[in-house]
Amino acid sequence: VNDLEAWAASTAEQMLPETSESVSDTKLTVSPALAELFPSLAETYPAAAHPRDRIQSLLDHYPPRITPRPDGYIADDLVQSASNLLSLGIKVGTDAFKSDTSVQLFMKKSEWLQGLLQQTPGLKSVPYVKSMAATLNHGRFNVDTTLEDLKDNPTLAASIMEASIHLAAEKGILPGFGRQPAEASAITLTLTREQASERAQIEVARAAAEEKEITVAARQVAKDLELLGIDVKMPHLDRRLRSESSLRDQLMEVNDAPEGASLLISNAVRHVFEVPDKDFAKAFRKAILSFEEQGYAEISTTNWFRMSAPTFVGMKTVLATPDGYRFEAEFHTPGSYKAKIANHDTYKELQRQRRGDAPDPRKMEQLTQRVREVCKEVAIPEGVRNIPHFSIEG
Repeated sequence: VNDLEAWAASTAEQMLPETSESVSDTKLTVSPALAELFPSLAETYPAAAHPRDRIQSLLDHYPPRITPRPDGYIADDLVQSASNLLSLGIKVGTDAFKSDTSVQLFMKKSEWLQGLLQQTPGLKSVPYVKSMAATLNHGRFNVDTTLEDLKDNPTLAASIMEASIHLAAEKGILPGFGRQPAEASAITLTLTREQASERAQIEVARAAAEEKEITVAARQVAKDLELLGIDVKMPHLDRRLRSESSLRDQLMEVNDAPEGASLLISNAVRHVFEVPDKDFAKAFRKAILSFEEQGYAEISTTNWFRMSAPTFVGMKTVLATPDGYRFEAEFHTPGSYKAKIANHDTYKELQRQRRGDAPDPRKMEQLTQRVREVCKEVAIPEGVRNIPHFSIEG
């Protein structure tokens, strides 16, 4: 304190005489505790005659307090490391627009952490966070499944969410669930037939150019699953590229398409994985990790097994290549794959009904019910309900 007062009282390099004398008369020492912590400071500090020099000595010999591991990693305490990562990550994200906060490091680590969490048996999603907005927006909110997830959650947030869902369902506020069959695109955007045909040709050409590397990655995923002793099939390997007519039909349901948009369809390339029921949840989690280890990013996942009256069974994940091209991976049990094949013609008929000039609501309801009857016969694999819907987009 004396040094700081003396420095503050000085002008340029000159000290006021009385202040300089009062400080010089004092025997400057470093406490034993401080000397033990900072041995170099114990030597240099008493030797500095001028207050400015002593303050400089403090700055030079006091170890930097900025951790060399900004992610908060502690080698012998992994739980605290995870807590640090998440706590610091909040600040890193909010400050990323203003300065370099190592956001890439935190993003990469959070992706790995998410992958590890997905491998945890019995893990349930917490249905009262911001990501629920995307679930609602995409029509994937299921009242029954969400209430089941909240049932054994003892937190105040869970009880408030549970009461809110009951009230919203009672008042009819919640949007309809499963607004369209899964074989239809998640895009509900209407192009003219000519525009759709032109765009389908573009999508086919792009898919053909991107497919080779994607298929190499998909085959590697299958190999990784086999190394875990999981019997995996890729029944659509020879049909991984969708036809121009199929893409045109899908694009016919697009309206308000962004002019010049580089990609309107995320499933022009589609790989299908079929694994036994007993290994399904484990296989899905490992498959996503395998894709990520190869540089691919999970964009969204829809878990149709979580839905109470589904028009599709299985899991659909949209992934992006390192260059940003999007494709789809479907994950099936033998039963859900059979249902997919059985419903194929019905899906196509529903598409034709929607594109018609005068769709018959009664006919469409009959077709939808036919799809649901097939889907409800499919067994739900153990642990799969614990895999939440996921989307990085709102």
